[in-house]
Amino acid sequence: MRNEEIMLDVADPVYTKIIRSRQNDKNGLKLTVYVREKGQPIDLTGYAVKYEATNHIGRFIRDDAQIMDAKNGVFAYTLSVQAVSTLDDWTAYFVMEKGAERMSTPDIRIQLRRDVKEGNIKIENYISEFDGAIERVKEYRKELDEANQKIGELKPYIQSQFEATNQKIKEITPYIDEQYLKTNKKIEELSASIAANGVVKKVGDTMTGDLTVPTLYAGSKTKQVIVGSGTNDVYIGHSVTKKYLQLKDDGTLSYSGKRVGLVEDMAEATKTFMQGLTNFKNGFRSTGSGSSLFYGVDPFGFKHIRGLVEGGSTDAGVVIGSLPDFMKPTYWTTITAVYDTTGGAAYSPCAVNIAWNGDIICQTKRSASSFIVINGMYL
Repeated sequence: MRNEEIMLDVADPVYTKIIRSRQNDKNGLKLTVYVREKGQPIDLTGYAVKYEATNHIGRFIRDDAQIMDAKNGVFAYTLSVQAVSTLDDWTAYFVMEKGAERMSTPDIRIQLRRDVKEGNIKIENYISEFDGAIERVKEYRKELDEANQKIGELKPYIQSQFEATNQKIKEITPYIDEQYLKTNKKIEELSASIAANGVVKKVGDTMTGDLTVPTLYAGSKTKQVIVGSGTNDVYIGHSVTKKYLQLKDDGTLSYSGKRVGLVEDMAEATKTFMQGLTNFKNGFRSTGSGSSLFYGVDPFGFKHIRGLVEGGSTDAGVVIGSLPDFMKPTYWTTITAVYDTTGGAAYSPCAVNIAWNGDIICQTKRSASSFIVINGMYL
């Protein structure tokens, strides 16, 4: 093994000596390095020393070096198999690392010369990476030439299709012009008819007379809205559910034959009750399940539920209603309620719970004809 001793000063940015070796000389060159700073030995106690090198094609090597004399800044590195595998001029240096601290030596130029292997090993196994790259370039060039040839063969076909398309455009242009003129004429005739018959525009127009629609159907194939008038009302209905809203001649409002009450029509006490909830931040609304239950959240965060649940199962622990997410309690809670035990307005306390998921649960067994009156608040 050849040993070369070199001195590197981290304060000197340039090291001019060229280190020469042979490609594939495994473990054939040892570098003994004396590292200095402004001529003084660097104490390498606690440091790890690494060899780092790169070549012109971007290949990178990082190996461990061995510290020989830490106090006097002496370490050694033997070029590894990877370090001598590729013919090239390599730029190398040593780095000394300790924790977050890192310092490096000046660059060293290492020149690897070509080798020739003989004996039982075939020379073709040692073709350099450059020669391999040349072969790949030749293959790419061949593929490129083939692609250019195919493009050249396609050009006449593309040109013929282009000319044929242009000819068809020329042939169809008179027909398009003719249809354009006919369409314009029909539009002008339709506009004149609309103006003569006083048709109202969709936007920005006013109709001064009455609009009479005996029956109007509008919608999709699956459902329609039906607008019409009866003997004592006008109505709007749903074709699938058969539900309809009626505006009767006597001034009342009905939904599918059932009268709809307005706040102004209610008794003063009921009116006061409903208007007292208008300041709830989530509004005043029914559960939508058909029961006369109303709920909301007041400005202080308390949840309120009031109303009446009629009939239902006689068993205890049955869900009699369900509330939306914003009415779900922080904890399983019990609210104030009574139920009619006889159907004759004889009331007894009734256990009603609001579950975490918003279910309203009656915990008292009752008759099917009874009803529950709920008036409670919770967090």
